[in-house]
Amino acid sequence: MRNLPEGYVFGMGNPLLDILVDADDYMYERYELQKDNAILAEEKHMEIYEEIQKRKDAKYVAGGATLNTVKMIQWILQKPFVCSYVGCIGSDLPGKYIKNDCRGLDLLTDFQITTKPLKTGKVAILISENLRSMVTYLGAACDLSL
Repeated sequence: MRNLPEGYVFGMGNPLLDILVDADDYMYERYELQKDNAILAEEKHMEIYEEIQKRKDAKYVAGGATLNTVKMIQWILQKPFVCSYVGCIGSDLPGKYIKNDCRGLDLLTDFQITTKPLKTGKVAILISENLRSMVTYLGAACDLSL
């Protein structure tokens, strides 16, 4: 296993910034959300990201299904840069956070920066009563071109 070359494991997907907060019933009602559910964000949900980013208890993690998988494989193999990842982000703070998080995990990355007026994808993850609800804005992640 130690002889694996750099970039041996390759992932391509939707890089998303996960933003985790504890949520009360009022937040679910205000944004018309259900507990223990996952949805794609609609226009009526867009303000939730600004709201939760203002909270001091918000936790930020680079995520998205493929990126999470690549991060886990990198952690298991414990060899710098054996895993690589490609995705598209916006030219914004969430995109910089994702890049920095991946750099700190010794992942090889190639993030395209969208030229469209799209923000980096993000997921509002609301935690209530040990249940997780996710509201996903894909944003720039959908603009990956090969």
